[in-house]
Amino acid sequence: MKFLAEGRAKQLREHSNYPHAGVYDSAGRWRHLGVIYVLHDATKPEIYGGLPSDPHIPWTVKLWKGPLKWLGNVAMVGGFDWPRRALLRFGPVKAHEDEDVHPEENREHF
Repeated sequence: MKFLAEGRAKQLREHSNYPHAGVYDSAGRWRHLGVIYVLHDATKPEIYGGLPSDPHIPWTVKLWKGPLKWLGNVAMVGGFDWPRRALLRFGPVKAHEDEDVHPEENREHF
């Protein structure tokens, strides 16, 4: 897609009256964004719907995608592993002898 976009920008520069045509590819700065723009004037991207001239990833997204993601993964694996560890440590849950094993026998009839 980037090759096609560069070809279109070259076509705009050579055959149209857009000498500053170019490709606005924030995927170079933001991986996996999946958006490429061919602009008539690539020197001023902010005039095209407010595209930032120097895009950056907010620190909150970096925190969420970085350490908090891994912390969440560790907590999730620990949560899945908790029943196995509890079973190995304490053994299966046993019913007490003094409790009713068959609760339906003590049911009141209306």
